[in-house]
Amino acid sequence: MRPASVQSGEHRSPGTETMDEERARRQSHLEYMRAEVKKRIQEKEKKLEEKQQTLLSMGIVQSMRSEIPGSMAVQKLRKVRKTRELIERLQKEIKVLKMRDAELDERPQTENNIHFLQNFLYFCVPPGDENLTGIPKILQTQSPKENGNQEFLQMNKTRVNTPCYRLQNVRERDQLLQYSCPLNLDPSTANRWLHLSDGNKKVTFGATVSSYPDHPDRFDWWFQVLCKEALCGTHCYWEVEWSGEKVEIGVAYKGISRKGYDYQGLFGRNDKSWSLSCSYSSYTACHNKTKTQITAPSCGRIGVHLDCPNGALSFYSISDRMTLLHRFGIFSTVPLHAGFWVAPNSSVTICSLNPCDH
Repeated sequence: MRPASVQSGEHRSPGTETMDEERARRQSHLEYMRAEVKKRIQEKEKKLEEKQQTLLSMGIVQSMRSEIPGSMAVQKLRKVRKTRELIERLQKEIKVLKMRDAELDERPQTENNIHFLQNFLYFCVPPGDENLTGIPKILQTQSPKENGNQEFLQMNKTRVNTPCYRLQNVRERDQLLQYSCPLNLDPSTANRWLHLSDGNKKVTFGATVSSYPDHPDRFDWWFQVLCKEALCGTHCYWEVEWSGEKVEIGVAYKGISRKGYDYQGLFGRNDKSWSLSCSYSSYTACHNKTKTQITAPSCGRIGVHLDCPNGALSFYSISDRMTLLHRFGIFSTVPLHAGFWVAPNSSVTICSLNPCDH
């Protein structure tokens, strides 16, 4: 059914939405998060019960330690201690999740969207600080005031829309453009909250869940998508334009995990992927949970050079000049795939390149 404003013949500019549409979009996100949080609570409680049963059985063994040889007794005691620590950690995780679940249930539909968004990001953005629970510390931050958020959005819009292709170091970029490779997003890998457009060249975090069919390659938790093309054995170069709250520009092995919310499936947080995190305020390079903070002006266009012969993966900002942000050492004879993680209200577009594109 079409929105009432459209049915009545009113015209709206592209990208705008009525209050009812905004409320419905926000409510859809909330309902999704409620279901996911309850699912996580159930999984944690099940694991907690299993570990408690394991501890009970270990207690029986510990009571018989006088009959166990010395070295074996020490090993048993270590296992008991580790199990107790895991139980305490699970109990804390469950407590925090239940608090978040209660807050989601109490959140009114009319509350400002930025407050909802931060609570939403608490569960799903790549964390800036990981701890044993794997829960981002964004929970501890306060929501910005509405006028502060408007200022952020305006600054971000200005940054992204500013032309940044007149490079001072044209020759350096021309050398990379000869290695440009066309990339296409693979719909079978896209998380259902991601919407593909522009001939599978653009990915946007959507207002609703996409009706993608079930597929074993689909990321079911992280808001990620891979490109179809396998990159291996040669030089490959591509550029993307991004906008919004936050994105991750990544490269990963095809075998990266697609299911569940542990870090084995999140770009840059395992040994199967590398990533550059881009937000308005900062860049962060990450591989196997090792992070490097990068101090550089933010830019809406990023270049990526995969140099397979020399074992390097480089990220560049493309503004009035081409600036190297970070270079990973990466030696691999196994094909790699470009990929992206996209936050709510954000998008990434793969750019069309040719040797004269500057």
